[in-house]
Amino acid sequence: MTLNSWYFVAIDYNGALSSGNLQSYLNNQYLGSANLIGSIPLGSSQAFAISYGGGSENFEIANLQIYNTSLSANEIQALYLEGIGGAPIDLQHLVAWYPLNGNGNDYSGNNNGQINNANFVSNWWSGYTPP
Repeated sequence: MTLNSWYFVAIDYNGALSSGNLQSYLNNQYLGSANLIGSIPLGSSQAFAISYGGGSENFEIANLQIYNTSLSANEIQALYLEGIGGAPIDLQHLVAWYPLNGNGNDYSGNNNGQINNANFVSNWWSGYTPP
């Protein structure tokens, strides 16, 4: 990965599989799979965090979408081709949609988030090149 460049990252987790249950994609290219034991907590009494390293690294996130089903390679490609501001593609299985447009609001209406140590910028598309 190159500094100051935007990347499309998709992570697909299927807890029903015993092996290869976590698959990753970078710019619509399949990177590989891994095994993850346990579940990803999503519910009103459980929380999850998205962070990087724990150090002083800076990174940017835009348009975070969480589904309660595995997405097919074709669905991941469709999300990639929509670009940085694309809408969710599977509303039936959408758990949360955080465009991160100045706040932690969940546009699906399910789970508003709490943003810590973030700096929202008005030029979030700066350096982004559409696919």
